Amino acid sequence: MDLVCPAIGNSTKGASAGEWQKAVGLYNKDDYDAAAVVLERIIVKNPKNIAAYQCLAASYYQGGRKKPAIQTLQRMVSIAPEPENYFKLGLLHFENKENDQALKSFEQSVRLDPANLKYKRQLSYILWVVATSLESNQKNQLRIIDMLERAIRYDPANEEAYEKLAETYEKIAEQKVGKEGKPYLEKAERVYLEALKINPKSKAALNLANLSLSLDRIGIAKQYLKKYLDNNPGGFAQTVEVLKRLVAKYPKDVEGHKLLAASYQNTGRTHLAIEEYKQIITLEPKSADNYYLLGILFASKGMDQEAIGHLEQAVRLEPSNVKYKNFLSGIYFARAFILFSSLNINKKNWEKTIDDLERAINLNPKNVEARWLLGQVFEEIATVWENRKVDIHAIFYYKAIAEQYLAILEFNPKPGLEVISKLVKVGGKLKQYYDKNRDPSIAELLNKIEIKTKGRTDK
Repeated sequence: MDLVCPAIGNSTKGASAGEWQKAVGLYNKDDYDAAAVVLERIIVKNPKNIAAYQCLAASYYQGGRKKPAIQTLQRMVSIAPEPENYFKLGLLHFENKENDQALKSFEQSVRLDPANLKYKRQLSYILWVVATSLESNQKNQLRIIDMLERAIRYDPANEEAYEKLAETYEKIAEQKVGKEGKPYLEKAERVYLEALKINPKSKAALNLANLSLSLDRIGIAKQYLKKYLDNNPGGFAQTVEVLKRLVAKYPKDVEGHKLLAASYQNTGRTHLAIEEYKQIITLEPKSADNYYLLGILFASKGMDQEAIGHLEQAVRLEPSNVKYKNFLSGIYFARAFILFSSLNINKKNWEKTIDDLERAINLNPKNVEARWLLGQVFEEIATVWENRKVDIHAIFYYKAIAEQYLAILEFNPKPGLEVISKLVKVGGKLKQYYDKNRDPSIAELLNKIEIKTKGRTDK
């Protein structure tokens, strides 16, 4: 706290300048005990020397002797009952854990200077501290309420006082029987609403949500939960307990389950979010979006098979929904890519890879990544048949490769050079076969390749 010895020259009344200079000099050298001895002599000569009392209290305080410092300030305020002197005495009492005495001193400083914000805020704070320290039983509750209401009156921005006051009203409501508790819950509600006005980001919105559940106002409870999240975008963890209470009380409330699932998901508890969405689907089995969102959750856990099953159901329910189909297309592509990249490439894996890529493309014809990978798979297979000199199969796959790369150019007019290069290479292979059998379908493809690649191979 700010308790220091006044500068030389503030008061030498009743003491020689030499005595005062000696006392201040000892204080400045941190020889507080010796300074106190000299200052006591000065006070004996002039019991009304306020500067000497201030310096003596500071000497005791800086020397770690809080009790004598308090006693010195008490003597000083009896001589000079100024609001600042009471304020300093209150701070010292508070630091010494003498809350009741601190409260009296701060109250006196406010009585003497009722417009001083510093005094009022400190009084508000100590009222909250004392109220919080009391056991919240029936004997103390009225006193607690009185102290907290005064704390708010002295400092309307004291958020802790609002919260404690509302909690006290809720505690009283719990002790009442039946409808007798409702008026106290409504009082708590009004207090939380005042707190929310002061700070929209405070926990008051959460407390109001919880309180609304006690008053069976589920719609209002959800509004406050959303309000809290709007003002605290990262506050999902704080909403979980209220939402668990909500769905326990209203197990068929779909929106409540969705809010809880979102809170779980945004706090890294995806497995719990999955369980919530399973319940949501039992409540809304015809909602495509529920299956879609559950599919996303499974996908985020790497559970592709479960993800695909739910995403396919979403697509079945809403076949024209591009968002669902594109996401499912991406899942099929990702699974195919993993298979293609594995070292264990065999006929069964080739078939699975091709099947997943064709599904991906059917769902999203613009999925150029899937088309590119399918072209590479077909290229591997075409090479095998070419080496075995089985032309009919080699031609089939080279034609399939050309169709995929041409489709990429259709959806992406400015592809990388690798696509053009691959297409030119496939065109060369098809030209060799065309020279052998003059197949018109090959001629048609070669014509398309020439049109798409003309003037682009050197770029």
